Amino acid sequence: MIFRSSPFVAIISLFALGLFTGCGESDSARAARYEQAMENAKSALKGGGGAVPEDAQLKVELSPDEKASEDTSRKLILLCAADLGDPFQQLQADLMRAAVRTLEGYRFKVLDAAGDVRKQLDVLGEAQSLQPAWLLVQPVEERLSAALLENARGQGARIVALDQRVPETSCEALVFADQAKIGRMAGELVLAALKRKAADEKKPQVTGRVVQIRGRDDAYASKARAEAFAAVLHAEPGIIIVHDAPGNWTVDGGRARAKDALKLQKS
Repeated sequence: MIFRSSPFVAIISLFALGLFTGCGESDSARAARYEQAMENAKSALKGGGGAVPEDAQLKVELSPDEKASEDTSRKLILLCAADLGDPFQQLQADLMRAAVRTLEGYRFKVLDAAGDVRKQLDVLGEAQSLQPAWLLVQPVEERLSAALLENARGQGARIVALDQRVPETSCEALVFADQAKIGRMAGELVLAALKRKAADEKKPQVTGRVVQIRGRDDAYASKARAEAFAAVLHAEPGIIIVHDAPGNWTVDGGRARAKDALKLQKS
């Protein structure tokens, strides 16, 4: 997790205990309520041993007063998601909702761009009309309008961007995972395994046939990880990526692409 920020960074700690201040509650009490909300959230997941079935989605049951999401007496925390079809983004949204449940005087709302940059620009326009106290933004792509974010800031919203592509001047803080670094780490893991294999087999050259199954073709995270992953492996001439295909973030998609790879490569 990487943070770049103005002095507001202290309130951005994982959208949890230090996320929002001024609720008039002690740190220990807020921490206890947060932990309870997280336990409630975790209990909604199906399956054991950390395995989450494909159709399992984390849904936090809201209390009656929190169901009134249009209660304007509460300050609005608004998430403009890039694509809730991405299971990771859906989980982020649900965990944010669980965290906001611990904050008195706040409500939470999500607007989804569904992977469409034009829709996200419309969503950001709608976000301004809602006048959130906090606006969290996951951009679909680079064309996200910084001007809209800056205008929202001018209306009093505090902006937290969840992607390094958002200009730092447009927000109070950037909180993001370096997608290229994730790809490099995956590549280094594969490379280390193949080096051990070559050493065990007493081969002078590191070789390997690698299958890469990504998320979605048009998703920034998928592309950044895939490119960095391939760059690490291409540095070793004996390693070849023999199959590279999108699994579309689903178990079925990943399984189908793996079957394709085995059928095509026969090795």
